[in-house]
Amino acid sequence: MFWTSSSLAQSYDEPVKAKDTLQTNILSYESLPVDSLEADEYLTVYRHYITTSLSALINYTPGIQFGYELSLSQRFALVADAGYLMSTRQPRNGYRLKGELRYYLKNSNFFLGIEGVKKETRTDASDWWDLGTHEQRFDYKGVRQFNYVAYKTGFITDFFFNSDRFLLEVASSLGAGKYTVSTVGIPEGATIVNPRFFFFNSRNFEESKTDQLVASISVKIKFGLGKTLN
Repeated sequence: MFWTSSSLAQSYDEPVKAKDTLQTNILSYESLPVDSLEADEYLTVYRHYITTSLSALINYTPGIQFGYELSLSQRFALVADAGYLMSTRQPRNGYRLKGELRYYLKNSNFFLGIEGVKKETRTDASDWWDLGTHEQRFDYKGVRQFNYVAYKTGFITDFFFNSDRFLLEVASSLGAGKYTVSTVGIPEGATIVNPRFFFFNSRNFEESKTDQLVASISVKIKFGLGKTLN
C-alpha cells in the first residue's frame, strides 16, 4: 500500500512541473521585443546614405552625380540625386535631378522603386537656318529637356567592400516621358538647313515635342551614416 501511494504522488507531481515549465517558456517568449521577432537582419540598414554614381561618368553626356537616401523604415526609403552634366566632344552642359520612392524586399538585397527624372542639356551650336526669305548662319544654344517617370529594380551588395557601411548598388529602369527640343538665339519660324538624322544626333535642334521611352542602367556607391534601424 505504501508503494502504491508513493507512485501516485510521483505521477501527480510530474504534470505540475511540466505545466510550470510551459508557463515559463510562454512568459519568456512574450517578454521578447516585437521588433526583434520581425526584424530583417539580412543587411544592416542605416538611417542615412550618401551616394555617388559611377555610371554617370560614362554616360553619352557624362557628369558628376551625388545623392542622398533617407531610410523611412527597414523597407521604405526616399532617394534624391542631383548631377552636373558636361561634354568635351561638343560644348555642352546641363543637369539631371532624380527623386525616387523605394521598397526593399524582405530578407533580400533586391529593391523596387518608382522614380521621376528631369534632365536638361544646353549645347553651343552653329548652323545655317532658313528664314523664309534667305538663309543665315547663327551661333546659338540648342536646349534638350527630357522629363520622365520610370519603374526601377536593382540590388545592393557589400561583397566588394566587406563592410555594411559601404555598399555597391546596381539598378535598371524602364519608363516613358516627354522629350522637348528648343533653341535660344534663333528667330521664330526658322528651319534648319540640311538637318542631320542619325541615332545620337547632337546637332539637330529644330523645335519639337515627342513622347519617348527610356531604359537605363545605373551603378552607385553608398555610404551609411547615423543610427541603424535593425
